[in-house]
Amino acid sequence: MERIEALLVIAGLLILSIVGYAVTSTSSKGEATCPAPPSFNNFNAGVLHLSPTAISTTVGKSVKVTGEVESGSYSVNGRECPYYGRVSILVYEGPQLGGAWNVIVNNLTAPNDVKVLVSPGEFYLPPKGSVDFNLTLTPLTRGSFHIYVVAVSDRGWRAWAELNVTAG
Repeated sequence: MERIEALLVIAGLLILSIVGYAVTSTSSKGEATCPAPPSFNNFNAGVLHLSPTAISTTVGKSVKVTGEVESGSYSVNGRECPYYGRVSILVYEGPQLGGAWNVIVNNLTAPNDVKVLVSPGEFYLPPKGSVDFNLTLTPLTRGSFHIYVVAVSDRGWRAWAELNVTAG
């Protein structure tokens, strides 16, 4: 059942990415917008940061991690375009992988070994601004776990950071 839920979440992310891409690359009012570069939703925007990036605790003991999403920018034909928009913070568990989103996403599942609460889970990131959020992680079993924290925007971009959790 949890695998089905994870697949539904991933499918939802893909739909959100497609809609976000359409919003980013076109404008309903004809206003000047920054075009989305090819594979825009496939690379890490690099605007999500966690502190700390590794935690060690015991089973059942909660630990807080602070996150921040900052507005950065990307360049298209010499024009600076900001990362901004409505952002959702999603959390996954998976193996430690590098690379593009299309490589990572097929290996992610809903967290099974760590209970995670995100606050706030959704927010608006203004251009040239930043928003802080908190994660509360509670390991449910002993071991080492690799957690992906992902910011997905309605503008088509995404950013992620990795968190290593060790529970003894």
